[in-house]
Amino acid sequence: MITSGSQHAIDLLVRSTVGPGQVTAMEEPGYPRVRRVFIQSGATLAPIPVDADGLCVDLLPAGRRAPVLVYVTPSHQFPLGSRLSIARRLALLEWAANTGSLVVEDDYDSEFRYGAPPLPALAALDPGDSVAYVGSFSKILSPALRIGYLVAPASTRERIREIRSLSDWHSSWPLQRALAVFIDSGAFDTYIRRMRRLYGLKRAALARLLDEAPEVGTLRGIDAGLHAFWELAPGISASETAAMAAEQGVRVSTAQEFYAGVPVVSGVGMGYGAIDHARLKYAAETLIAAARRQR
Repeated sequence: MITSGSQHAIDLLVRSTVGPGQVTAMEEPGYPRVRRVFIQSGATLAPIPVDADGLCVDLLPAGRRAPVLVYVTPSHQFPLGSRLSIARRLALLEWAANTGSLVVEDDYDSEFRYGAPPLPALAALDPGDSVAYVGSFSKILSPALRIGYLVAPASTRERIREIRSLSDWHSSWPLQRALAVFIDSGAFDTYIRRMRRLYGLKRAALARLLDEAPEVGTLRGIDAGLHAFWELAPGISASETAAMAAEQGVRVSTAQEFYAGVPVVSGVGMGYGAIDHARLKYAAETLIAAARRQR
């Protein structure tokens, strides 16, 4: 199904599969807008910790306590940037098969990967009917397009169509046709290769700049996507760092904005895709200065 972005697809999935009081799980920290969709549906939220290998699958409840749905960003965890390891991907699919739960795989920026080998999508590994695959052209091309897509398990499709028909028949047909022509012509693949090189240069520049200050922070999640996470050293406040940077015109998010509970990791997230090299250098130097002022 073509949707008006990934958020639209996730909302349709939740409305079609989750009832009031049922348990849903997602990464902790995780995407706040998805958390709000769960809360507004009346679901009970189960935050599951994330580490360097992605979602801690062994902490997912099983049996009668198992969530009916779990939301993950396995290619580039948002916001910490880790990748779900192949062992955990297989473990998650086994867990879903045993519990009958639905796994929502948000593959929002997997087209942009730098040096790290690709890992197969959960949907590609799924031998059954356990994964709903969600993607978007917002990161690839522009969020202004409002074009995303949902590959849903057969068991949920009719319910999703029924729910969508109550509010939105379809996404813009002229935009869909234009995008299809762009893809079929081969221009889309050429564009992805060009932008991967460009973003790779920005990613490398950001890494070089922030790696000059190992005493105040460590760069994470830089192998893929268009955002990175700068984990701050103990004793350095992410909120103070962000506030001081904002005074100099540099805006970043803080880890605490993505936690449902008490933050375990302290740091700031930064998107570098739309920033030129001069501003990238200024932003990195501003963040380093703000962190160092707290030592």
